[in-house]
Amino acid sequence: MFELYATGDYSIRALQAKMQALGLRSHSGRVVATSRIAWMLSHPFYIGKIRWNGVLYPGKHEPVVS
Repeated sequence: MFELYATGDYSIRALQAKMQALGLRSHSGRVVATSRIAWMLSHPFYIGKIRWNGVLYPGKHEPVVS
């Protein structure tokens, strides 16, 4: 999902449709909402950072994307 979005060829809505076609679902089995996809794409956790009290710190976890 991150790689597809980085190409610039996908809007959030198009990315949602692509992820739905690939079988991505929420923990409850529903289609992942566009708002949740936008949140995941902008959340610093996925680039290996942790936000604490409004400040970003390097995480000890492996980043999902560079």
